[in-house]
Amino acid sequence: MSRLFLLFFVSLGLLCIGLCTGLATPVSLNTQDWNCPTYGTHTSAGTDSGGDYVKVNTDKSGYSTQILQSLIFEKPVARVVFTGKMKTESVMPGLNAIDCARAQAVFLSEHGEKVGEWPKATDVAVIQPWTPFRQELTAPTNAKGIRLMLGFYLSTGTACYRELDIQAFDQTGAPVDWKLAGPEKTDTTGWWPWSFPDEDTTRPLVYDFSPWLRKEGDSRFLEIKGDKFVWSDGTEVRFWGTNIGTDAKNNILTSTHEEIDAIVAFYARSGCNLIRLHQMDSGIFSPPAGLFVQNADNTSSFDADRLDRFDYIVASAKRAGISILFDLLDTRKFRSGDGVMDYEKLDYGAKIAGLFNPRLIELQKDYARKILSHVNPYTKLALKDDPILVMLNIINESTLLSVDGYAHVPESYKRELGVLFDKWCKAQTPPMTRPPGEIAQLLSQGNATVIRFLDETQATYYRDMSSMLRDELKVKVPMLGSNHWENHVGDVTVNARLGFLDRHAYWDHPQGGWSERDGFHNRPMVGAMLQKDSILQSIATQRVAHHPFTVTEWNACWPNEYIAEAPVLMSAYGSLQNWNGLLNFTLNLYQADRNGRMSGAFSNGNRPHFMASFTSSALIYLRGDISPGAPFYSPIDAAHPLNPAGTDIVPARVLTNQVGSVLPDEGGDALKAPNEVASRPEVVQSEGGQLEWRASGLVRINTSKTQGCVGFTGGKPVALTDCTIQITNSFATVLLISLDGLPLPQSRHLLVQATARAENTGQIYRPFRKGLISSGTTPVLVEPVRASIVLRRRAQAGTASGPTSTLKPQQFAVDRYGRRGQAVSIAKQTSEGLKIDLGSDPGLAFEVILP
Repeated sequence: MSRLFLLFFVSLGLLCIGLCTGLATPVSLNTQDWNCPTYGTHTSAGTDSGGDYVKVNTDKSGYSTQILQSLIFEKPVARVVFTGKMKTESVMPGLNAIDCARAQAVFLSEHGEKVGEWPKATDVAVIQPWTPFRQELTAPTNAKGIRLMLGFYLSTGTACYRELDIQAFDQTGAPVDWKLAGPEKTDTTGWWPWSFPDEDTTRPLVYDFSPWLRKEGDSRFLEIKGDKFVWSDGTEVRFWGTNIGTDAKNNILTSTHEEIDAIVAFYARSGCNLIRLHQMDSGIFSPPAGLFVQNADNTSSFDADRLDRFDYIVASAKRAGISILFDLLDTRKFRSGDGVMDYEKLDYGAKIAGLFNPRLIELQKDYARKILSHVNPYTKLALKDDPILVMLNIINESTLLSVDGYAHVPESYKRELGVLFDKWCKAQTPPMTRPPGEIAQLLSQGNATVIRFLDETQATYYRDMSSMLRDELKVKVPMLGSNHWENHVGDVTVNARLGFLDRHAYWDHPQGGWSERDGFHNRPMVGAMLQKDSILQSIATQRVAHHPFTVTEWNACWPNEYIAEAPVLMSAYGSLQNWNGLLNFTLNLYQADRNGRMSGAFSNGNRPHFMASFTSSALIYLRGDISPGAPFYSPIDAAHPLNPAGTDIVPARVLTNQVGSVLPDEGGDALKAPNEVASRPEVVQSEGGQLEWRASGLVRINTSKTQGCVGFTGGKPVALTDCTIQITNSFATVLLISLDGLPLPQSRHLLVQATARAENTGQIYRPFRKGLISSGTTPVLVEPVRASIVLRRRAQAGTASGPTSTLKPQQFAVDRYGRRGQAVSIAKQTSEGLKIDLGSDPGLAFEVILP
């Protein structure tokens, strides 16, 4: 047994003894099981003549690269003293004074959320021997605990900590006992075990997405008309879909043709009419997962087998009626034979450097020529000439205006950019004096000159790449530049002028990596609809009016307990905002079918509750059940490229109108003066009343074909135009949807979707349910939604009255493939109308066919 584990178990035993005897601090904190992020941070236990210590090494700069430990106070505290000793080695500080090694603490609420301001940390930017530190912290009145953070913030190196101690005191100065926050587990008694059976293709499909899938022989290309996507015959179209990527164990580029067909067919049945081919150039994993020859010293030639799989994906999607969005530069890892400066130091995808370095740009063009001009043996067309290609992305998630992005750029490229800046300053009329300092430092200071230079450099790159694609390769489809999650006026503007704008956003993205074992907030999105960090707010304010707008990566990340809400909220408010495309990242069915349990922070194909919501939400979005809001646009502040776009749009307006910012030369009648004052209303209703948000954490959907609610009803009935819903669960999503296109009171074919939470068997959470200690095993357990719905029926003209009919409705569960499952007994005709009772028959979606 290693010394690290021995120390942990000894310390754990001492902790248990201490808790039993009531001692305040019986054990040294530095030998405990600290929560360690998965991205670039590593911990180990050490010992020397001074005793035991914990060692933290970070080789990837980031915001969330510190190790964490949470404590709970036995009663209210007024003051906390955090002490210890710290030493550092090989520290590479970031741009700011606080970007270095640190020891910090933050107070927590009873739910593990930060309360109060960020207390001052102990920051160490230089190499030093063991040095004591002491922090005296004043606790907010609502503090129930404290989180300790050790390691590096936007910097790298090694830091060691010992003799860590917390002393807490109440208002009288008397000591307050504390304990380490322990793991948590859900009581899943009564939850349904969920299986992942093979598809039974003899059963009929419940959903019909054929109106939004392309027909065989469709030769129409996609075009832009105002703020719409239209086919070349003028027909308007919007897209709902997912991403197909590559990974180490389940690489789509090494899947069989049969597996690819099964994956694509599942996406089509789930409502996807657009697939983004993402990371086809990937250099991640070993061997690299992308198209390039594996053992070559360059990225100039394709592996024949993987190119065949790529071609087959395109052909399979075409047969299924699904369109393709293709990325040119994603996570390509350049090699020694590429003739690339400092190739081994260059990050995946050449972020930032790929926007200005001539050799990198030349290689991007070479890749575009080869992959887009290659004739697919299955379709007999090059991708650039195939109408199945509807959008092209030049470079993924990259912008010269990202201050933090420069931390991953090799020094040689920073110097090159500095030389370009020198030349640019001299070329101005009249010549400008080059402000002193490095590009990243000047950018972080908001220097207007460097911002203008970077803005113009980025615009030049996009013009150059798009001209090559249009003029040389004759690419016909709309193109986007990049899709960064950071909001800068300059980046938003230059991308919108290419034709349309695309953004990425995540709810509860893992903190410190990409794993379910990293930190999570575990908050419901429905309760945060007015908060700027919500997907809705962060995306909506970046939209540029009069241009199509897509979101090609959105997700609510597992193990957040409330992820079933996300597809419905994105569909509903994406419809209100009149967004043109929404692509989830990602369904990853091929992984899900093989393991039969939930895994990975982003792979939703193995989450039954999410997929049930996803498919019904696709119908709501594609069918246009929710009308777009009236435009409410504000002028963009083009004079300040580094400022966020949409700052004049108050949060409540995003829940009522279709919002966006107008470029200086693209004003119009819908332009509104930025004179609103932000408020925090308890209820916000969209124009027309189809959507209503309540601050208690509830959204009501009330349209002629879809009615229901998302979130927390507090046990109160939800009265809608044609139905009333009563839910017992604390949290749930319940929707009643017409499948035959008739208004709900006349519909004879209904879908009932009811989702709450789901967990793997034996799933164990970190303290405060902020991530996982153990992701558990099979089977997945699904929380039953216990609810009743009364649909008030109205007879159609010339037909018999429906509510008093004695004929029993046909009713079935809907399986994970969207097919009719086993017969159930949830619905009956009553004098009130159609009564639907949920919770007894296992299922997340049900089909009801009325006589």
